[in-house]
Amino acid sequence: MKKGNILFCDRELIVEESNKVTCLYYYDILDVVAEAPYTTITTIKNKKVYLETPLSQIAKRLPSVFFQCNRSVIVNLIYVSLYEKEGSFFVLHAALGKKYIISSRKKNVFRERLHYVKTHFFRCEACLSCRNAVFCEKFNT
Repeated sequence: MKKGNILFCDRELIVEESNKVTCLYYYDILDVVAEAPYTTITTIKNKKVYLETPLSQIAKRLPSVFFQCNRSVIVNLIYVSLYEKEGSFFVLHAALGKKYIISSRKKNVFRERLHYVKTHFFRCEACLSCRNAVFCEKFNT
């Protein structure tokens, strides 16, 4: 069975498979992982969707709340809860107890991006019910 073609929209990914179409809102995506021969998208509810689209093509099209922390993983920074050094590696801790190793070349860019996302975006509860936005920007009042 051919694993999904992917269509990028403003608020979601639409994955077309031979027998169904799946809509994945960006704010529901936890990570995107290259696992030969497929790319796997995992949602915050631990649902998995398999694609034949290379990770590099997906990385170019995702919103700025996503970060490619190494060659095989893109993570949604909204769900990152901890960043720490474990031995000689820097590790991200995210929802569902998942851990991701950050490439040493990307750790400084990661810190900047994480700070930007955590100070400018949040996952709005209103968006979960109305689905009118991907992520809300925080407004300083």
